[in-house]
Parts: sequence; structure tokens; C-alpha cells
Amino acid sequence: MPTYADQTDLDNFFSQANIADWADKDRDGRLDSDELLAIDAALEAAEGIVDGYLARAGYAAPFDGDRFSALSTRIKALLKQWTVAIAGFHIYAWRGLRDRTNALERLYDQMLNQLRSLGQGLSLADLPRNTQVSSGSGRSATEPTDRLDSLRSDGWDW
Repeated sequence: MPTYADQTDLDNFFSQANIADWADKDRDGRLDSDELLAIDAALEAAEGIVDGYLARAGYAAPFDGDRFSALSTRIKALLKQWTVAIAGFHIYAWRGLRDRTNALERLYDQMLNQLRSLGQGLSLADLPRNTQVSSGSGRSATEPTDRLDSLRSDGWDW
């Protein structure tokens, strides 16, 4: 079960109609249990990406339910925004990323750039760093999955 955001947050950000349309893989006009589970999986994967960037920047991520609840409202809102934007992009990408210009791709890039800036010294107010972690070359197994070419080539299927 996702911690930082849920389907209601996705629906509020992108609209319920968009999420339902993007997640309806069999195109039957309704979300069945597998498609709803895939939405949760997209949210959890997005949280993993956020947590990866936070950990590389020296924050004590991931935040479980109790630790998440103890965060300031502003930090929780920021974690939710990053998670929802990344998950929404991945759900949209299930349909196939074929648009010549894609507003969601720009939003996804913007969220990842914000997360990358944490590793370059940007601090989050009210959230102390746990340890200093170096960010390396990005070629290791711990590098967050944020490359768009992999999404274009195979379309994620949670």
C-alpha cells in the first residue's frame, strides 16, 4: 500500500476521468481489480524513485506510515506531489508514449530535476539530513529508474 499518495490524490491532480482512461488497459470502460492494483503499484514504484533520490541526497528515506505522519505538512505535500506526478506519467505511458509533444513528459522531467537538485545540495525545509551520501556516476544498480528511453521502448506494465 502506498504511503505518500493514493489513487484519490492521482484523481485530484490529473482528474478521475484521465486516470481511469489511462489505466484501463483492456479498454472496457471500467477499472477491474488488476488495473486498480496496477495503479497502486505505479504509486509504490514512484515512491521508490522519490525515496532513491532522497536517500542519495542524505535524507532518511523511505518514510513509513508513522515517520511520514510526523513530517511537516509542507514536506508531506511535496512528497505527494512528486509521487503523483511520477506515477501519473507512468500510468499514462502504459498507453504508449507516441505524442510528439507531451505535457506529462515535461512534468515528469521537472519532478525528476527537482529530485536531482536534492543531491546537488538543495535542502528541504523542516527535514534534516540523515547522512551525507555521494551520488556517484549513475551507472550502478542503485540508480533511480528515471530514463525516458526505457519507457518509450517497452512501456511499463506493472
